[in-house]
Amino acid sequence: RAAVGKQWGITPKIAEWIYTAVVRPNLEYGIEITNTALQNKKIANKLRSVQGKALKMITGALTTTATADLNILTDTIDIIEHLKVVAAKSITKLRNEGQWTKEKPKHNGHTRIDENASRYIGQKQIDTTTPTLNLDTAFTTNIPN
Repeated sequence: RAAVGKQWGITPKIAEWIYTAVVRPNLEYGIEITNTALQNKKIANKLRSVQGKALKMITGALTTTATADLNILTDTIDIIEHLKVVAAKSITKLRNEGQWTKEKPKHNGHTRIDENASRYIGQKQIDTTTPTLNLDTAFTTNIPN
């Protein structure tokens, strides 16, 4: 929180970039498998706390401002719903590529979201391209001012 200020530190725009480009992708990593943990209230509250802290840094809101209010103010989807959509999209893409099986393990854990994937996605577009690795292309990273 002390990294963002009106006269010093990183700007709210950079804080938003850090959250959307660095923090949130780390929360999304492996969500296809760990999505059932989102039903655990303690875990969900910790994830919402991370999102809330980021949104408070971005907006400069008071620490007492509710995360749900900040979601509305910044037009940001709740992190739990966002992670459910990410998991459903990934599972649908894997299923379309033939890499997601319908076999039910004894514990019936991570395959449960597969049954409701379309509910979380709705009519949104899904990337169905097969990823390729190209190590010959040089790239640069631009961090906004």
